[in-house]
Amino acid sequence: MAAWRAMTAEDVAFVAELGLAIYPHLPESVGSFAAKFAATPEACRVACDRDGSRVGYCVALWAELGRPPKLDDVAYAPCARECLHLHDLAVAPAARGQGLVAQAVAHLRGVAGALPLTLVAVNGSAPLWRRFGFSEVAGSAASYGADALYMRRNP
Repeated sequence: MAAWRAMTAEDVAFVAELGLAIYPHLPESVGSFAAKFAATPEACRVACDRDGSRVGYCVALWAELGRPPKLDDVAYAPCARECLHLHDLAVAPAARGQGLVAQAVAHLRGVAGALPLTLVAVNGSAPLWRRFGFSEVAGSAASYGADALYMRRNP
């Protein structure tokens, strides 16, 4: 059974590698993930299986409502704390079905406190996020692809 742990700077290359494998049409560099991790380390996690192998990640950061962070932004700098934005979550296919998404959302709710969670659903994942209390709201998601939906979950 896989479990989440705090992300470290040593995990960033793994995050970029798994991200490219899961989302090849939305590439993001090591530098971009490093900048986002540095901005909000308390919200970033890595999932590891029983032998310690990394099998997933969750990168979230403080953001302005309706304005998700740009993809591949190596110059990302923290902004207003209007929401905690789940920028990226990926789980290797072999580790899916273990409740990792639910655990990640619970962790992010704790970090966000009284602020909403937001995300951009890609690859037709909106039904998954609806199960965790997210609903589509107005916001800019165009840079994430034609099927991308900006979603929000209130505290």
